[in-house]
Amino acid sequence: MRHLFFLMAFLVLATFCSCDYYYSDVPITDSTNAKIDRNLLGEWVIPEYSDSLLDPDIVIKLIEFTESEYLAVVKYMENGGSDIRDVMVYKVHHSNVGDYRFLNVQNIEDDQLDKKYSFWVLDRTSPDSVSARYITDTLENRFRKSADFEKFLQNSTTALEEIYLSESIPFYRWKALSWNVVNQTAQTNDFEALWLFEGSVEEDKLLEASLEELHQMEKTVLVEPAVKVHFEGYHLRSNEPLMWNIPRYGAILLRNGKMIKVKINRNGDLLYDMTNQRNYKTENKESWEDLFTH
Repeated sequence: MRHLFFLMAFLVLATFCSCDYYYSDVPITDSTNAKIDRNLLGEWVIPEYSDSLLDPDIVIKLIEFTESEYLAVVKYMENGGSDIRDVMVYKVHHSNVGDYRFLNVQNIEDDQLDKKYSFWVLDRTSPDSVSARYITDTLENRFRKSADFEKFLQNSTTALEEIYLSESIPFYRWKALSWNVVNQTAQTNDFEALWLFEGSVEEDKLLEASLEELHQMEKTVLVEPAVKVHFEGYHLRSNEPLMWNIPRYGAILLRNGKMIKVKINRNGDLLYDMTNQRNYKTENKESWEDLFTH
């Protein structure tokens, strides 16, 4: 999976800067007979790597608008996904042309484009990932009627594949962005131990504390085999405010001598990487109770 992230990191700017889309005044087909696919609803992430750490660069939330149309709320992120740089809203509906499953994407905010359409092809879908391509501006034909556009596409499958479509771009559910996918240089195999600090911990002071100072704190030391499986179950989540329930503070010691300071919910369902400012969650939280009482 990882090589796809690097490919996408190269493509992401070209994809969403609106610089090489093909735009049309009309959709391929109108939305009258379209049906939304409820499996596509929810949040999708386009990530990229920065200094060996994955950033959730673009977050797209597909919402059911009508039975035939979606609203796509696109958030452009920065600072590792902790801040929103911009938000755009699009209206989307399906058009099936032969074996191609198109999405007609209309920017409903941008007056400069006069509500023109751009177009994506869904190539592959699974519960946790989608691959898609968009029609580029190598297509120069203009259409006044949707019927003419649809007929052109029906007769141009070879040109679509060889000329008009972009490279494939993957979109991921949050659950596909596991700890080991996000952290290239802090894999669970690189863990040496997890320190869980006892008593009251001041978060600001913990962030500033050196390794030597952490050595002096009262703590429980858990060795790598006991924690690896738990961290492999964590996946990235959006950096929205979290509801903490008596959290524990800790530090992951890596074999290279570095450390990652963490905040873990009492039942283990939520984890905050304080060092890199990343939020994680897991659906497998029961075993954390045994770990905390180890």
